[in-house]
Parts: sequence; structure tokens; C-alpha cells
Amino acid sequence: IMIQKVVNTVEKIRILCDYREMFPSKCEEALWNDHLPKASFDALAAAIRSKGHDCDIFGGVPNLIHAYEQKLSFPDTLFLNASDGMDQPYSRTQIPVLCDMLKAAYIGCGTFAATLAANKHYTKLAMQEAGIDCPRGLLLTTSTKEEGLRAIKDSDFPVLLKPNTEGSSLGITQESVCRSKDELVNHIEELLNQFEEIEVEQYIAGFDATDFVIGNPGHFLLNEVLVTQHHGKFFFEKEVLGYTEYLKNDVTYANAAGYMDQSTIQKIQEISQRAFCTLGAQDYIRIDYRVTAENRVFLLEINTVPALKMESQVGTICAIKNWSLGDFCDRLIQAAHGRLMCV
Repeated sequence: IMIQKVVNTVEKIRILCDYREMFPSKCEEALWNDHLPKASFDALAAAIRSKGHDCDIFGGVPNLIHAYEQKLSFPDTLFLNASDGMDQPYSRTQIPVLCDMLKAAYIGCGTFAATLAANKHYTKLAMQEAGIDCPRGLLLTTSTKEEGLRAIKDSDFPVLLKPNTEGSSLGITQESVCRSKDELVNHIEELLNQFEEIEVEQYIAGFDATDFVIGNPGHFLLNEVLVTQHHGKFFFEKEVLGYTEYLKNDVTYANAAGYMDQSTIQKIQEISQRAFCTLGAQDYIRIDYRVTAENRVFLLEINTVPALKMESQVGTICAIKNWSLGDFCDRLIQAAHGRLMCV
């Protein structure tokens, strides 16, 4: 396994990004895929420059491939990985792999963590091994569909269907919540025509909570729990957050302290730190949870490249902390510096 080199004096922060306009839409309603628009990365670069850093946008996967082919080196650069990669399964692995090949220093998770987190089913298995509660789940492909369907009992419903290796709620709609075997069979056929792997997951009523973590084991700089509002509510008994809610701007975030007691929030924060270490994460991640009315916490998935824009959870965190986006990014840079100095 390659280890990132140590940067003693970083002269430039360079943002790694592959942006939305480069790729076809994965829905019919609008241009939507697992990437942020270019304007988001322009705003990110401006925010970092506002804190006195020399910062620009480097590009993404094609640019790193070109750099590797040209045998380029980046001794005074710290890359910020804000890219979801290209347009294949496990695309979030591509940037850390290429940075490791270039022996370039970067902010963000390494290859193993990015690969594991990209697979929702195996991430949950790893978390369960660490004693973290996750919804029961079953992984289905075209070849295992029939056997898997036979294993699902009537008592397992309702269940939630979602693509196993996609982000940005792609493939998830309100029809993804199935309350009978007939609904399940009909929707699985539709999804397997679009995606290679489908996760059939126990649907849990509760709050959608999300925890943004910055830092590294032994020195976490941020561990902020939020709750997510969609469908006009915060507690969900049958609803699911799909891509159409984002398209309709029907998603907002709030301080979890207004909806959960402090002991539950602390429990989520403790689970997040344990999950961070179990995954082998670096610098920053976001973890999504469902929290029941009885305050039982279920880890749903881990995002190793959460959106760094004010319209996301980041904006709510900045409002709570009285930070600018530049202040937020300074924490990312500080986390990476601390880790790299210890290599």
C-alpha cells in the first residue's frame, strides 16, 4: 500500500473535481448525476482563497491520468479530493488510486476506505462486525434474484430498495419502499435493468440523521449531527429521501439538538468515530443514520466524498458554528496537515 508523502510547506491547494456538466443525466427531469455542478467547485476554490491560500481547480480523473502518463510530480501541492470520479461503479476509488500512483498528498479518504464505502452492503457488514447497528439487508443481482426473493419473508416488510454502489440518491424514489412481495418483485425488475447490484434493506421508521466528521483518530475537529427534513417533516414512517426531493429543493437540514436528546446525539457521535476508525477513513466523511422514536441508532451508509457546498449539510453546520465556507475548508486542510506530519 502506498503512503502519501509528507508535505512540510504547502504552497498550493488544488481541487480535484469531475463536475456534473461533464456527464449525461441519470434521470429524465433534469441534469442529475453523482457529481456537483462546476459552479460549486468555483465557489469552493474562492472560499479557500478567501482564507489566504493559493488555490485553484486542477481537474479530475482525466487530468490525473495525464499527469501520471507525463510523469509529473507535485512536491508543493496538497490536493483536495472533492470528486466522485468518473461514471463507473466504484468511481470514488479512482481519485485516491491515482493520487497514490503519483505519490501526491491529498485531503480525503484513501483507496481502501473509498472502495469499501462505495459498497453499501459490505460497509454495513463491516460496521456490524464492529458492533454497530445497521438495518438488515440482502444483496441481489440478476443471477441471485430468485434465491434472494425466496429468502425474504412476509414479516420482513416494509423494505427499502436502493442501488448498492450509487450515490446522490440515484435510483431511489417513493416506490423504493415496498410493503409486499408483489411490490418488491415489480420494483426489483425495474432497478436491475438499470443497476448491477440492488440492496434490499429493512425499512426503519425514524429521523434521518447525518453526521459530518472532520479530523483523524485521536484528533477530531468536527463531529456535527444534523437531522434532515423532506416531505415537509423530520420523522418518517414510510417516506424515503430520493433524487426527486433534491430536484424539488425539498431537502433542508437542522441542528439535531432540536429533535433529539443530548445522550442520543452523543451516541451518534461516538458511533461515527468508531465507524471512522473501522473504515480506516482520513480527514473527512459524512455518515447517514436512521434514529427510531425509541432513540435506537442505525447506520445506513458512509460517504467518503460528501458535498462541500453551502447548499448541503455544510451550510447548516457553518450557520450553527458561525463559520464561512472558507472556515470549514480550513478544518479540512488542518486535518490533512496533522495526519501527513505524522506519516
